[in-house]
Amino acid sequence: MNDGIYIINFLAVGNGPRIRAIRPQGFQKGNFEIFAAVTGIDSTGVVYYNIGGSVPTSPYPATVLTKADPANQSDHKYKATIDVSSLSDGDHEIHFLVKAGSGSTDADKTDFAIDKTPPTADISYPLPADPQAGKITISGTITDGTGSSVKEAGTKYILGKKSSTPALTDSGWQNMTTSTKGSWNVDVDLDTMSAHPENYGTQVGTSSYYKVPLYIRSEDMLGNAKVHVKEILFNSDGTK
Repeated sequence: MNDGIYIINFLAVGNGPRIRAIRPQGFQKGNFEIFAAVTGIDSTGVVYYNIGGSVPTSPYPATVLTKADPANQSDHKYKATIDVSSLSDGDHEIHFLVKAGSGSTDADKTDFAIDKTPPTADISYPLPADPQAGKITISGTITDGTGSSVKEAGTKYILGKKSSTPALTDSGWQNMTTSTKGSWNVDVDLDTMSAHPENYGTQVGTSSYYKVPLYIRSEDMLGNAKVHVKEILFNSDGTK
């Protein structure tokens, strides 16, 4: 008696069209090409696709795949360019249907993942209303949710106000003291601002407190990036 598990592959028979989807690897952030292997199609046959549900047949859609290499008749791959501008982040199902000139059809489906959103970053310490002075470690969290994950080396900072939010390519970005896929921290000496605190932040009324912007640059593994603006409350008289 054999209690093993058997895997049986059933091969399609007959002369009708056959289509097998080729699943895209990884996350997509921009328009990309998707492929399917098609056999048994004649010169009047058409390969359709539809995102989010089965390919409609009354009428058939305008979204079609074309030969990936028209000059190579032995290449069974068909392709289409997927426009991601209207697609949300996350997983999407794409359905294929090949229809031969005789009317015979075959269908298959696969899925792909979209990530067009940069990671979010927040400050854990200090709190915005907690005045600081001297040498401190600013720490926080960073997350890319269900996306392609945080690029640790892309998490950077600029401390002190600028005329406008720094560009992603600004030369002033500095490396964090520590950066991981879920957190960051940076050691700073706020007393370097004491002589001219107005150059670094905005005074709170007539007090010795200044709201100092902390710009945090975040980036994911696909290159989606964003600048987040946070604040540190600096006490220019040197006490916390």
